[in-house]
Amino acid sequence: MRPTFAEIDLRAVRSNLQAVRNQTGVRVMAVVKANAYGHGMIQVVQSMLRHQAPDYFGVASIEEAIELRSAGVQLPILVFSAPASAQCGLFVEHEIDATLCSIDTARRLNRLAADAGTILQVHIKIDTGMGRIGILPHEAADFAREVKKLHNLRVVGLFTHFATSDEADLSFARKQLETFRSVRQAVIGLGINIALTHCANSGAIMQMPESYFDMVRPGIMLYGYPPSHETQQLLSLDRVMSLKTSIAFIKNVPEGTPISYNRRYVTKAPSIIATVPVGYADGIQRSLLNKAEAIVGGRKFPIVGTICMDQMMINLGEHSSATVGDEVTLIGSDRGQTITAWDIADWAGTIPYEITCGISTRVPRKYING
Repeated sequence: MRPTFAEIDLRAVRSNLQAVRNQTGVRVMAVVKANAYGHGMIQVVQSMLRHQAPDYFGVASIEEAIELRSAGVQLPILVFSAPASAQCGLFVEHEIDATLCSIDTARRLNRLAADAGTILQVHIKIDTGMGRIGILPHEAADFAREVKKLHNLRVVGLFTHFATSDEADLSFARKQLETFRSVRQAVIGLGINIALTHCANSGAIMQMPESYFDMVRPGIMLYGYPPSHETQQLLSLDRVMSLKTSIAFIKNVPEGTPISYNRRYVTKAPSIIATVPVGYADGIQRSLLNKAEAIVGGRKFPIVGTICMDQMMINLGEHSSATVGDEVTLIGSDRGQTITAWDIADWAGTIPYEITCGISTRVPRKYING
């Protein structure tokens, strides 16, 4: 295996899934889009299925859904994105739940399902304030009335998505929830039996028990992180990913030595510089220039100079017993020292979602506790 690898603790995923079940007491849609947030979708899903399967899986694209079906997943799968016209047939062929937010798409799906002699499960998406996709609340009843006429579609779900459920101020999220409740009542009033009302993402699971309805949709929390620093954590989470590499080269340099491209770091004292085989092509953002740290031998040291495509440098100080081959932890813990995806996100000015999703496919995943 390449000396740079991501270690994925599958037991931690299962523990987080169980924590969500214990907290909510309702059905769970495990969100595994974007390669399970960079952790490896197929391996994560197979581990869940072997031990404590969720009730649904949520993905972003029909391609991800087909990948799950090809791996033998029989549980319901919802694609969150609006179906592309050219791909509508794939939902029918592979029995994938579709998100409805266009009557033209609904009619196309209905026609294709009728041609195939089947009934397709669909979920109506309501835009209560995210401003992304979905039916506007004042149009929802008319939309649902038209969908009800399409006999080869079965409306099994009604859902929305919170824009601010991870914030300390939940006033806007509660306004969204109030709007969603009103839409739900209007749709039910049309005689449409909604089996699954769902809107609680990770932030809402942690902070808004009133939003649980019939099913919740944990995403980033399955992988061990709250969605923001403001989120009140009502349950403990186990971090799933560690990112490790090893020292490839060590050199002693005098004070005043420039390190890496454009000489953006110059040593202020005699230093031991360790080079490690990981860079921005692996997902370590170049914007972390002279900001990030790594753990070597149970101590944190600064990553220095411009991060290269395939390599970067660590300043081990004036005195170090480190040698070529020693393990370097970029995300994870070693002898009492810890660096999390939140730490890297803070250094980079982003969120942990981007950090874990950004670990590229050329970084091998090593699965433990599967």
